[in-house]
Amino acid sequence: VSLGIIAGRERLQRNQLPHLKELYLLLSSKTFTFATPTLLNSGTKYAQFSSCVLLDVQDDLLNIGEQIKSSMMYQKHSAGIGINLSKLRSRGSKIKGTNGIASGLAPLCEVIDKLGYYIDQGGGKRPGSISPYIADYHPDLLEVLALRNIKDITQAASNHRLYYAVWVSNYFMECTAKNEMWYFICPSAISNNKERDLSILIGEDFKKAYLSYVNDGAYVSSMPARDVWREIIKIQAVAGVPYIVCKDTINLLRNQNAFIYSSNLCAEITLPTNENEIGVCNLASISVRKFLTKKKKKLEGEFLPYNFTCGNINENYYLDLAKLRRTVRSIVSYMDRIIDINYYPLKQGEYSNKKRRPLGIGIMGLADALCKLKLIFGSPEACQFRAYFQEAIYYYALEASIELAEKLGPHDEFEEYQNAYGNLHPLLFAKHFGIKYKQLFNWEKMAERAKSGVRHSVLTACMPTGSTAMILGNSACFEPYESNIYRFSAHAEELIVINKYLRRDLELLGLNNKKFISRFISLSGRIQDLKFSNFNPTFSEFPQHEELEKQIKAIYRVAAFEISPREIIDMAVAAQPYIDQSQSMNLFVPQLSINYFNWLYYGWKNGLKTLVYYTRTSSAIKETSCKNCVKKKKKN
Repeated sequence: VSLGIIAGRERLQRNQLPHLKELYLLLSSKTFTFATPTLLNSGTKYAQFSSCVLLDVQDDLLNIGEQIKSSMMYQKHSAGIGINLSKLRSRGSKIKGTNGIASGLAPLCEVIDKLGYYIDQGGGKRPGSISPYIADYHPDLLEVLALRNIKDITQAASNHRLYYAVWVSNYFMECTAKNEMWYFICPSAISNNKERDLSILIGEDFKKAYLSYVNDGAYVSSMPARDVWREIIKIQAVAGVPYIVCKDTINLLRNQNAFIYSSNLCAEITLPTNENEIGVCNLASISVRKFLTKKKKKLEGEFLPYNFTCGNINENYYLDLAKLRRTVRSIVSYMDRIIDINYYPLKQGEYSNKKRRPLGIGIMGLADALCKLKLIFGSPEACQFRAYFQEAIYYYALEASIELAEKLGPHDEFEEYQNAYGNLHPLLFAKHFGIKYKQLFNWEKMAERAKSGVRHSVLTACMPTGSTAMILGNSACFEPYESNIYRFSAHAEELIVINKYLRRDLELLGLNNKKFISRFISLSGRIQDLKFSNFNPTFSEFPQHEELEKQIKAIYRVAAFEISPREIIDMAVAAQPYIDQSQSMNLFVPQLSINYFNWLYYGWKNGLKTLVYYTRTSSAIKETSCKNCVKKKKKN
């Protein structure tokens, strides 16, 4: 991987050796990793490093064909696809050119789905994955989402596997909260009204234009907004999708000088698309736990000592900001190089990527880091830690991007972007939603520096890291644990994963005995219902053993059963000011109901761009018990 990035398709030069060594040491030490397509394709004939591709389909038959072709070409080289279908006319609308009647989005989605089966990603290295984005006002919305409403979840992969996303407006959220009527408007009625084009309007402008169509009677159908949500929830309970992504918030806080019509396969990339541009982004993830050190002396850049007493063991950690700064600056430099040497299957992707030079730097292993620090997921202290860490990443990335711009020049059309006016993402976010947690850096001062030029239009995005997190031995991205013991099914093999931090603490507390472990496994890794003294009488000899037991149980809670959606959202909200793209935030809910909207509404009011990526419910969540670890009973 290091050779493929440093040398590209050319012969390695002597002056490149220091860079090769630095990148190799960073990757092999598991400090960070690039996304899966970069790992798969680096050093190959077609070194397509990009993870995410965004396509925008126009209401024109030739353009539909071209965008399907674009999807096929990028799937061939391991990229995940996000495709905007909101501009296509709905079922039953008139086709003026032929005087016929449109079939709507559902048949087209069936075709796209079958092509995804046929092509896969990287010639079978990864399953083909496509996410169609559909506006909340589109008349075919519920019909298309129903394609994923499969009664038997085990049959999902063999029936229909498009990962749908709803592109929601602020007004739709307001109508749902107030239980008002929602009207579905065909894009063909909008196409002739450029001043009232709902696809490029947000906030009050969208509301005004939307109501003007309603007052004119130019809508196809209507139903209460909460009934729309109920239909969405029915499908989420089975398939985990659709994703819910906020059009208004994304465009309100965007740095780019062009409108954003959709996100990507994992709902964390926000890039402009049009007839000339295919949005393309490269990703990398930083291992949070690698920046925690036990060194007692105060090193440059360290701050916030975290102390914990477990029995007779005292642990002190520091967050090493100096190491984080060096790492982030290196990542920015290498990802900037990737943009230039990347293989682009289509010229529209190359044009867009080199014009806007977007980066997506995220994190993994947050739950692991919180366990090391003994911080409770979702607590104010954990939210503050996540805010600090994400703020530092964004600050150092922006700093490196500014310095690269001084050497190589800013990205194209920089003077038209928000950064050129000093409107950095944290300042924009603070203006509209406020900042809840303490900040480390002076953003007004950095904004003045940014006015001189920035090399990259966007810098941060928090993506899912299922496969790469396993490679680095981390918990996935910024999520809580789904279980303390479970089976992980990757494309290549199935792995048994046990929370190593819990296992270590159990040993310190004298609870790593067969009786405890057997009961622990039978409860699928949950420890809330276990009384520690029943498994080790000497446990009561620890100082303040009752408080210690309560703290351990709080730290090792698991998602869906013991961590509320509010706590997961609070963690994401803490980081959002410093993520200029978005976050692939999963929510874990034992059972879905219309009240689930309240959690999404809370996230929306607090500035989240992606309200939910996957919705994990008791019926759709993957099996958490580890059957391989359960001993079979002997027959009498």
